[in-house]
Amino acid sequence: MWGNRPQPVELIGVMDESGWNANPYRAVCLVTIERHGFQRIENELLNILSASKSFSWSRLDSDTNRKLIAIKLIDLVVREAEHKAMRVDTLCWDTRKLPQSLRNKADGYVLEEMMLKLIRQVVANRWGPLVKCVIYPDHHNCVNWPRLRQKLRPPGVVSRWVAVIKDPDSKAVRPAIALADFFAGMPIYVATRFMAIKARSGQRLLPGVEDNCQLESRSISGRAAAVFHLLAQARKRKWPLGIESNRRLQTHNGRCPINFWWDDSPGSRGRRKQGGHAALALPLRGLL
Repeated sequence: MWGNRPQPVELIGVMDESGWNANPYRAVCLVTIERHGFQRIENELLNILSASKSFSWSRLDSDTNRKLIAIKLIDLVVREAEHKAMRVDTLCWDTRKLPQSLRNKADGYVLEEMMLKLIRQVVANRWGPLVKCVIYPDHHNCVNWPRLRQKLRPPGVVSRWVAVIKDPDSKAVRPAIALADFFAGMPIYVATRFMAIKARSGQRLLPGVEDNCQLESRSISGRAAAVFHLLAQARKRKWPLGIESNRRLQTHNGRCPINFWWDDSPGSRGRRKQGGHAALALPLRGLL
């Protein structure tokens, strides 16, 4: 079927957003995992999350058990990302800095544009020249899913990458969606609580505090502990991830497997910053 062309990378993706109607900062996260390793990672996620009846970023506080779950989730993601089996890409924006063309648009429309931008960047540029990705989003009432699918793959367009968005809120991938929720919430927390995090770290924001201090001190909330732990793990691997003076958790190279990307416009500016691959066509046939 493929002749001499390379076989496509097959991915399963999960997607969730954060910051909806809560503050001017918003984020949407896409977690992509190689299909052949997805079930193994899902099983490990189920085991980690079983320690709590209900775990999410918003419920992460100073409770030691939830804090340990957060640390284990980060360790899992870092390990799999380091082995190139997973990516976590989070696109963030400030609603006060949207271009004039979008300022009068409904929030749901802007979210759709950001989802499109994120999917196109990750699937087209981060996994190789040929990619097939099936994406399971969390449910969101304000997203027009048929319109989003139409924009993602207009009729008659042939591309070297294919992304198919499944029906939202699939129970089949619920543990993995918890990861998207977790990493979507993290940059919003940093943007809104930066000074509190800095004070709790004793002004040592980078490289952060020691892991033992994060886990043992109840004065550090679970969310702050998670941020510091991620920064510490990224620093050990020399990943270009940090908190900027403008209070943004941000990655300086989009090829980093854990990528926080701030962009105040769904337009083409971000695409000019990203590398790509030579175009090759992919058929939809055989995709989940």
